[in-house]
Amino acid sequence: QHHLAAIPFENVSLHYFPRKDPTQRPFLSLNSEDLFEKIVQRKHGGYCMELNCFFATALRSMGYTVKSVGARVCAAVGSPGDEDNDDKSGRYGGWSHMINIVTFPLSPSDPQKQAQYVVDVGFGAQGPSQPLLLQEGIEFSDARPLSMRLSYGPLPANEHKDSKLWRYEVKTSEAGNWAPMYCFTNLEFLPQDYEIMNFWTSTSPACWFTHKVVAARMLLDNKGGMEGVVGTVTMGGLEVKRKVSRGETEIVASFRSESDRVNALAKWFGIVLSREEKEGIRGTETHLGDDG
Repeated sequence: QHHLAAIPFENVSLHYFPRKDPTQRPFLSLNSEDLFEKIVQRKHGGYCMELNCFFATALRSMGYTVKSVGARVCAAVGSPGDEDNDDKSGRYGGWSHMINIVTFPLSPSDPQKQAQYVVDVGFGAQGPSQPLLLQEGIEFSDARPLSMRLSYGPLPANEHKDSKLWRYEVKTSEAGNWAPMYCFTNLEFLPQDYEIMNFWTSTSPACWFTHKVVAARMLLDNKGGMEGVVGTVTMGGLEVKRKVSRGETEIVASFRSESDRVNALAKWFGIVLSREEKEGIRGTETHLGDDG
């Protein structure tokens, strides 16, 4: 939870990066040393593969058993700030998301007694705020409020109904319906699999990451995180929004120029851009224009 609050989910480097011309595409490295430099030293965030690759490396360095797997995002999810998305088809995209499954021993004397947990720090405001036991039907909740659960079964598009996947689902109220966020496999993905996925999500015109500048992070309570995640701050479109517990969503910043957005990134997400990065967005479709 402290990771989710301190390190934002964001795609800023896809838009603000030093480039020779507006058609040049960035390369987002998944190398652990590059991620350390970006996330720890420069205090930026990243999108799913960056954040979950980095977190998996940290967990492995502490002795945890980690398996990284691929996921397909449901079309109904949309991007931060995309409240108008009304896709009810239940359709899923291709492999474009990454999560980690962490195995915990339950008994020091019996290594066969283990439990697996889904750990995902790279899905933004609707992602899991805690490790989820890899077991169907258990409901988890936090103070946002958001209820979370895992289910297991075939997708609507599957021709073979014995082709089953895990699904991460959420609902935002007691009376609400469960909404699928993504589905995932138990098959371990290799670094070369993520290289292909990373290339598509960072360069394809069919992926919204290449058309929008977004950021999101979770908020902890004022008691040192004792109550866990209580809200979110998200940036999408021309606004930054904050929602805490059961309160109304509040617009805390709006912008019409590049300097407005750059200041909002620094204030609400701790992302400070260099002069070269600020210049890099000029001439692209996501450039907002200068003051005045």
